Amino acid sequence: MVRLAYLASLVATAHAHAMLVSPPSRNAADRFLPEFLAGQSPQTPCTCPNKGHRDNLGDHGSLPCDQGNRSAAGGQPCLWWSQGCTIGCPSCTGKLLSGAALNKQCNGTREPTLPKWAWTMNVAGKDSADPRDKDTYRYFPWRYPGVAPVSDPCGMAGGTNPKNGHGGDAVFTTVKSPSYNATMGDLGTHVLPYSPSGTRWMAGQHVEVGWAITYNHGGGYQYRLCKVVPGVPLTEECFQQLPLEFDRTKQALLFNNGSRWPLKGVFVDEGTWPANSSWARNPVPRMGEPSAGAKRPNKTDTSSGWVSFPPPCPWDCTGQPDCPDPAKNDMPGANENYAGCSGDWRGGQIVDTVIIPLDISAGQWVLGWRYDCEETSQIWQSCADITICKEGEPCTVPAPVGI
Repeated sequence: MVRLAYLASLVATAHAHAMLVSPPSRNAADRFLPEFLAGQSPQTPCTCPNKGHRDNLGDHGSLPCDQGNRSAAGGQPCLWWSQGCTIGCPSCTGKLLSGAALNKQCNGTREPTLPKWAWTMNVAGKDSADPRDKDTYRYFPWRYPGVAPVSDPCGMAGGTNPKNGHGGDAVFTTVKSPSYNATMGDLGTHVLPYSPSGTRWMAGQHVEVGWAITYNHGGGYQYRLCKVVPGVPLTEECFQQLPLEFDRTKQALLFNNGSRWPLKGVFVDEGTWPANSSWARNPVPRMGEPSAGAKRPNKTDTSSGWVSFPPPCPWDCTGQPDCPDPAKNDMPGANENYAGCSGDWRGGQIVDTVIIPLDISAGQWVLGWRYDCEETSQIWQSCADITICKEGEPCTVPAPVGI
């Protein structure tokens, strides 16, 4: 039986956290440092389920744990993001918005474009700018995938400047190593070192990539590429030039024990930015308080959370290893994760297959992963160094290194 691992449902100060797992990212370079080995973390961990203790900064992975197939995302990759980002605004404010009607960070005139069938929140609500209709997620990033600004295409450490406080679990443990230093508020493209992953892709190849959830707030994501040019910084505009297409038959949940559960993914290429670029809806439904159209997976359990679409696997985790037991107070609100593949699912990765263009040039590239939230004004980002080769041309793949 598939082994499931869960984290407690969200508390008021904890918001979406996620990260690229495969290939290993620059954002996870600190996984090699002593304080992060084997899933340990001084602050909110990215990979360890149900370990450590909870306080107002989140869950601390104070003990080593079995990270399963998420081990390539040890360290703090789930703590690189952009906060306070809404549709139609020129920049992110660093201040979290969630819950208030029609929240946006500026007087921009851009309106959401996402087809309603791809929504993950308020799915039965009105597509309306009238505050009386309470579409509280209207200007959050997923409602116009890719158009909301970001602070940095590889994320900002802690998501915001420290002066903005800790809203949305905005924390980051300062990293000091021979290779790089990073502290809260630093920009990923400025401080994260080139980190060869040893990954080689061939032009025209279909390749598997994967990401993982820590805290879930709906929305969707895209993979894209930017060529490494010495002396030229990575930019959001560069990544927007080459969004990758999905093989839409290959999305799956990859559990920590190696089992796979195939998914019928929801993909969208209308109302997206860049125009007609392909995005995937987060297949794991967020679980929490109700919004229009949300239902309880377990109608007999009045304490379970609400989901806006059915969980992609049909089981709950009762009686399985690492299933939180509310009666034993394993984690506050553990029963919020009733369904096996909903909420803050930490049982493994969400994997996709993307298509590398046949006409791409060979050389060193950076894979960018961008995850636009729908329930909050947050965008998660990761960057991974890969090598692209072409048939009949010499190709040297740098060996993977630590820091």
